[in-house]
Amino acid sequence: MLIAARTSSNAASHPPRPREGRLQGHNRGRAQTNDIREAPRPPLGHAKPIRTCPALALCEPSAACEAREQQALAVFVRAAGLEHGEVARVMAKAPGNKLETAKLYVVLADAVNGKVTTPRAERFRVVMGALRDGRIHVQTAELRGSRAEYNHTTNTVRVPADGIALTCEADRVALVHEAEHVAQDIHKASQSRYASEGEGHEAAADYLLHLAGALTEDGVITRIDVNRASEAIGALQARGYEGVDVVAATHLCFRLARLAAARGEDVDESEVQQIFSAESFAKAYLSAQEAMGRGGLALEAVMTKSGL
Repeated sequence: MLIAARTSSNAASHPPRPREGRLQGHNRGRAQTNDIREAPRPPLGHAKPIRTCPALALCEPSAACEAREQQALAVFVRAAGLEHGEVARVMAKAPGNKLETAKLYVVLADAVNGKVTTPRAERFRVVMGALRDGRIHVQTAELRGSRAEYNHTTNTVRVPADGIALTCEADRVALVHEAEHVAQDIHKASQSRYASEGEGHEAAADYLLHLAGALTEDGVITRIDVNRASEAIGALQARGYEGVDVVAATHLCFRLARLAAARGEDVDESEVQQIFSAESFAKAYLSAQEAMGRGGLALEAVMTKSGL
């Protein structure tokens, strides 16, 4: 049985929010959240946007219910196997922004559907339960340098004033990162701020590696495609993800590859050592330190946890 590593948290800077026309994904078949196409923005003066998700009838008139986000929400609801009534109940109970609460809920519902390791999925299901009970506030705010934040004293997830864009991978990654902090809070984890951040970054890496097809779930076991993992980590660097996310992804892959080899799977340990070597960690670490300057304490926590 695979015991996945504990997860990390959302750092202050994620890559800029590209407005992708279509997100790239490896999974095909039923409705995939990787395959969302942006709908055009409604013209100015458009009084009542078309609601493609019936639950959006609960949105306040002032909420940013643009056609693009309605389409995205409907795709996530369908892909995660949710009923519109379930989303409507979450929104009805939401003590904060109803639409942004629904976005967080469906992102987590999609993540636990084979896009994070099994132990993390169980943690996220607990967070979903708290959202259903109305115990987590989701509010829009003017944020500096981050796409989302979590305040454990008020049980509040804060998202940008213009809202989370479900069509933007980086925004969804930010929610996954903050959901790990919510899970830590629910489980009353006793850890330093920087250890907490380290787990948020590992949660983000977990999700990104699954989206890339480098990690897949098989019951309670996480399978790793070593070559695809190496490509995915290189792609994270090229796409501007934080160095600490890259380090977390590298270490997570290293651990999972060694576990796969120990189970007798067809994993070449020498290849694993070469791809995810101490040199790989060092390069990612130095690159991140250059980008983060003296703000690299979260990165340091990940490296310490990794025994590096």
